[in-house]
Amino acid sequence: MKCTAWLLVAMISATTAGGAEPPPQVADPRLAIELVAESPEIVTPTGIDVDQTGRVWVIENHTHFRPDDYEGPASDRVRVLDQFDAAGRATRLRTFAEDLSDSMSIMLLAEGEVLLATRGEILLLRDTDGDLAADDRRALVRLDTPGDYPHNGLSGFARDHRGDIYFSLGENLGETYVLIGADGTMLSGGGEGGNIYRMRPDGSGLAQVATGFWNTFHVGFDAFGRLFAVDNDPDSRPPCRLLHVVEGGDYGYRFRNGRKGLHPFTAWDGELPGTLPMIAGTGEAPSGVIAYESDGLPAEFRGALLVTSWGDHLLQRFRLEPHGASFTAQAESIVQGDENFRPVGIAMGPDGAVYLSDWVDESYPLHGKGRIWRLRSRDVAKDSDNSTERPLDHEQASELPTENLSELLSHPHQPTRRAAARALAQRAEPGAAALMDAVKSDEDARARVEALWAAERVSSDTAAEAAKLALEDSDEAVRAAAVEQLARHDSEQAEAILAEKAIRDPSPQVRRAALARLTQRESLEGVVDWAADADPFIATAVTHALAVGRQTELIDRLLSDDKPERRLAGLLALRRLEDEAAVEKLPALLRDDDPGVRRAAIQWVAEAQLDGLRQQAEAAVAKPPVDAELLQGYLAAAEMLSRRDDEDLDELSGEAYLLRMVADSDQSADLRALALRNLDPAHEELTLELLDPLLAGGEPQLRQEAIRTLAARADEASQRRLRRLAAANAGAIDLPERAEAVMGLALSASESEATRNLLLRLVNRGPKPLQNEAIRSLRAAVNAPLVRSTLTELLYRAQQSVEQEVRLEGGQDTPAGVARRELVAQLELALAAHNAGEDRNTAPDSSAPVVPDVQRLLDEQGDAAAGRRVFFHAQGPRCFACHRAGGRGGNVGPDLSLLGGTRSREQIIQSLLEPSREVAPQFMTYTVALTDGRLLTGVVVAQRPDGSVDLADAQGKIISLKADEIDQQTPQRQSIMPDDVHRLMTHRELLDLVEFLTQLR
Repeated sequence: MKCTAWLLVAMISATTAGGAEPPPQVADPRLAIELVAESPEIVTPTGIDVDQTGRVWVIENHTHFRPDDYEGPASDRVRVLDQFDAAGRATRLRTFAEDLSDSMSIMLLAEGEVLLATRGEILLLRDTDGDLAADDRRALVRLDTPGDYPHNGLSGFARDHRGDIYFSLGENLGETYVLIGADGTMLSGGGEGGNIYRMRPDGSGLAQVATGFWNTFHVGFDAFGRLFAVDNDPDSRPPCRLLHVVEGGDYGYRFRNGRKGLHPFTAWDGELPGTLPMIAGTGEAPSGVIAYESDGLPAEFRGALLVTSWGDHLLQRFRLEPHGASFTAQAESIVQGDENFRPVGIAMGPDGAVYLSDWVDESYPLHGKGRIWRLRSRDVAKDSDNSTERPLDHEQASELPTENLSELLSHPHQPTRRAAARALAQRAEPGAAALMDAVKSDEDARARVEALWAAERVSSDTAAEAAKLALEDSDEAVRAAAVEQLARHDSEQAEAILAEKAIRDPSPQVRRAALARLTQRESLEGVVDWAADADPFIATAVTHALAVGRQTELIDRLLSDDKPERRLAGLLALRRLEDEAAVEKLPALLRDDDPGVRRAAIQWVAEAQLDGLRQQAEAAVAKPPVDAELLQGYLAAAEMLSRRDDEDLDELSGEAYLLRMVADSDQSADLRALALRNLDPAHEELTLELLDPLLAGGEPQLRQEAIRTLAARADEASQRRLRRLAAANAGAIDLPERAEAVMGLALSASESEATRNLLLRLVNRGPKPLQNEAIRSLRAAVNAPLVRSTLTELLYRAQQSVEQEVRLEGGQDTPAGVARRELVAQLELALAAHNAGEDRNTAPDSSAPVVPDVQRLLDEQGDAAAGRRVFFHAQGPRCFACHRAGGRGGNVGPDLSLLGGTRSREQIIQSLLEPSREVAPQFMTYTVALTDGRLLTGVVVAQRPDGSVDLADAQGKIISLKADEIDQQTPQRQSIMPDDVHRLMTHRELLDLVEFLTQLR
């Protein structure tokens, strides 16, 4: 399920020759998917689980946006399905519990005990007399809040090896809340986004684990005790996320900053300091996740994460790859359905089959449809009495010899492994010895970690001894589990061992686990600088440990460090203390020399609503040096603080502040230039009267930004200013600034004779650096007779000159020869431009190579300043129409302002030459079929709850569509960026563009 309306649905035919809906398609021929139950037997199912006997337990929801004319039961029900026939269909359905509302998740605890999450409660349902009907009900956790949206409250269950229960709270529409545990523990908040919590099985010991989620509908542990979650759904900032959840982690989402997720203080993939990135993007509206641990599916499924996607009709597999202290993964489609396959819950059965609940219909209101599916290997025999192999349960395990239990520690089915390990833990000395032997010598890492965990059930000393053995394990996952176990053994020796592991273990995952659990000043002193580590999971572990241990002296050491990245880390740790003494240090941080530190301090002021520091925050943005992130952070902070001060709202709104800075000659030139760069060039108050003094002034950065603003405006007054600048005498204006002005004249070349005459004069008699710029701007006017004849004559002379050089120089490159060949290429491209017409997806038939020489692009160096003009040129590849760089450009595609710091030169070249090779989910192209028969193609940049859509085409033009205009939306594999975009450029232009993109940092 999902909370917002980012529903981009693949429209696949839902009928067969017989008129019945086809089953979902399985990508792996070794697998089969079969129907277990469907409406009317089961309708609108959400959470699902399967017990050791193979019975399927599912929530049947009858309260989720219930229509007035709905004829179903009055409340939600927990249904139990069993007695499967030869085709796998359940032939018996019974009701275990009812009188429930807004029920989301279910987990079986033990025989006759069921944990259920509704929007506002976590309930323990018990069957005390064995009749498969709950006769006892107790609330373990209660959510006290005015929020009442059906599925952004409590949901998702996972149980760790110790028996503790993990669950999530969604964004709750930003409403205030108090979460109350069974022992009276109260945790409060509101607006910070969703959280993940931990509690004991009886509802006591409630504690927050991590924050910064949207709606983590499901969480799950893998075989090594690592916690994962699916997060659903970021409105205008897709994709949905698969996350590795760690203690103290902040995953960046803040509901108080707006639903869209685009706020400067909201992160979705670790963009902000102190936040953590995703493992991978998932399909739309992920609702369930499990780590597969059995042998009912092929071997490569073991250990993989399986994720349901409600919105993209998918079951996906993610095979984890270590990535620093966390993981990365690629999505693989395992099951793909049509628009009526809407998987929600997921669970593993006792035979290793995977069970899915299916909402069926895209309608949020109840619709009376529903299905349960089973995914299994084709070679697993099924029979009507459901007598497949069962996992080992506690009673069976207690009767087995110790040797057999030791062998079962390596069983592929995790419940069997765990039952065997726990049975050994109950056998005093023989069992303890068997567990220690397994920790030391078992060939299976999963067996070793189960034995390690079971040692905790023997005694504290046995647990510590087993952990010390496992710390030397060859598998980093076992060592990380040992670190966590040893950390629970409260002793100086344990702390010393953890400190040694934190520093010296070769695995960053083990180091992260150790760092997060250090408590003593002596231990943290040697690693405090790692709070600024480049790996965000390592950095988070240290800042979390510093804050939990309230190590104020060490935090102060970071704050006074010469390196800004360490001062920033100190700020992040200080903020975690959440006390008045920490706030008292904020004014000094607002005066820090580093803009990144000041920006983080401004964010703290805004999010904590520290009105008394408003003036210091404004002073912080005026202090040089200033960068774009600092300016945008202050603009966001000013608006957040003004929510409580209506009279200042206009003054401190983003655009008003930027205009004020541009006009204020007392401000630094750097700040004024940055403000101008971030203003919409077409802003009605950005008048020529405001810009003219900047053009005439002596500050080059202000003059440059003023020219760039004019170069984005097609009105005659602005174009007249550009003509004057482009024609300026030598010395009056720098040549690069004249080149920017010539670039801007492309906007009037087709309509203005004055512009064409000036550009032709520059082509014939202007400085050489401006000649190519003028030719490029004339591409829009190439059909004007004088332009075409002039360029044709110049092309002939240039070609003759190149041919003569080849004869005289033997084909050797000279600087003059390279320049002449570039002139030829520019002229050929300009004269061919009329073939492209208005369609920017169609490259002209030019001399540009069909397949550029990648090695040349890697080896040669371009001109970044010239590349910027290619990026922003109206007659070039028009990158700016969809992408921003340095504060200017469109918002259809990803912001490229930091591209060079995150992608190699080779990757940048590859993305230009093969844009469809890898397209991030949020920038996927869709073909939209309209009800009037038209087909539109573009990126969906907004989709609203009423079903209306904003579609951006290849030129960056936004097309607004109402819901009743749309017939179908179909995702395409191809990027909106054309595959032959390089043919819109000469080789030199492409080289310059690569240089510009590479230097964006």
